[in-house]
Amino acid sequence: MGSHLDSGDTIETEGSVETSYLQKQWTLQQLKKNDHQLWRPQRGLPERSVSVLRAWMFQNFLHPYPKDAEKHLLAVKSGLTRSQVSNWFINARVRLWKPMIEEMYAEMNRRKGRQNEEGANRNHRGLISINNPRFNVS
Repeated sequence: MGSHLDSGDTIETEGSVETSYLQKQWTLQQLKKNDHQLWRPQRGLPERSVSVLRAWMFQNFLHPYPKDAEKHLLAVKSGLTRSQVSNWFINARVRLWKPMIEEMYAEMNRRKGRQNEEGANRNHRGLISINNPRFNVS
């Protein structure tokens, strides 16, 4: 009888191990299927808040440095803390504003370079035509 109980216990144990394994596999499959539904902490600030800050930055593009009172107002409008607003502007000036300014200057320099080349070409053509033997008065 003792051996019968031992074998029964073993079967029950194996069955519960097998059931536990199947449950884990099923759970993993469900997690993989619903991976997009898993809760994850939000990266960055809410889009609505960012749009308020971005709008202010582009309205003040030539000087995107809000005063303290403006930061407080932006914090209230965006639902962020004053510290978050300050940090957003620090990052935005480096990541958004500065590259745009640099690109504007680069474009201006490219245009100046083209204008200088065109001007030099016009002057060069003019010199050639003045030195043309047909215009020699000798």
